[in-house]
Amino acid sequence: MDERNLQKRLMLAIIVNIAVIALVVWTMLSDFKVLGWSMFAYYTELSNIFALVTCGLGAAYSVIAIMKRSYILPEFVKILKYVAACLLTIVFLVVLFVLTPYQMAAGESIFSLVKGTMLFTHIVVPILVVADFIFLAPAERLEFPVTFIPITVSVLYAVVIFLLYGLNVVAVPYFFLDIKSNPTYLTILYLIGMMALVYLVSFFLRKLDSHFGPCIH
Repeated sequence: MDERNLQKRLMLAIIVNIAVIALVVWTMLSDFKVLGWSMFAYYTELSNIFALVTCGLGAAYSVIAIMKRSYILPEFVKILKYVAACLLTIVFLVVLFVLTPYQMAAGESIFSLVKGTMLFTHIVVPILVVADFIFLAPAERLEFPVTFIPITVSVLYAVVIFLLYGLNVVAVPYFFLDIKSNPTYLTILYLIGMMALVYLVSFFLRKLDSHFGPCIH
């Protein structure tokens, strides 16, 4: 890929990253007013905050790449973008195929999870972050082992939530993590299903980046 094209992608990446930062800051402040500290129990909120940090680094290193005329991002920035994209894709898919049907079965509107700030945390920010990772972040190709980073992060989240919920420190954020109400076998099935979903998302996002992204080698 020629340098001019890479430079254009980096400039667009700066715009997208700044947009994500602005949206996440606004949504987190708004959600904190409603949920308080309990919002940090949600995978969605934590994933958006992680994306905020990642996009901050992405914007900064994109500016540096343009100034140095190197037009390539450090590998660790690309990896962070990858993890953020994976986590937010999980958010998007779980909202679409798990939480929305569950809410509808409980009598809620089909649009109950895309009202207010949730439109951005569940839909808009995930789309922007995934698009940035795949199309706008010129870097070395990611190797297969990085596929397991999002899985590790997700497992760590589940373990922490189980501990805090078991100790009555936080309320359970999602019905499939309710170890007090769900039978043990159902909790295990939920976890296996979620980990399989995380792996598939991680695998295919890396493949999409390899095929469509501005990878240098």
